[in-house]
Amino acid sequence: NICPEALLNSDEDAGVAVLVHELTHALGFTDDMFDKFIREDGTPIPQSEVVQEYQDAYGRSTAMIITPTVVKETQAQFGCTKVPGAALENEGGQGSANAHWEYRWFQVSG
Repeated sequence: NICPEALLNSDEDAGVAVLVHELTHALGFTDDMFDKFIREDGTPIPQSEVVQEYQDAYGRSTAMIITPTVVKETQAQFGCTKVPGAALENEGGQGSANAHWEYRWFQVSG
């Protein structure tokens, strides 16, 4: 869902960021699609191998993407091999929670 007027009223970089953000959702980065991920050979990946719930350091339940590439890149980002995956946002309503990277970890709005 992209509002053309909002794009016209923002700078070019912000407009591109909005488009990339929304295209990422369209390509499957949303909790409604985690059970539809496939391997390179086209076979389905069970949702339990895509996303799992973990307890964070404060005892809160946090969903994490745990695919091998995401785990590798998250561990490299934080320099820590114990990070089990990349946390998903756990606040907000439908369309926000579990459909964006955890803001506290990645400090981005998408």
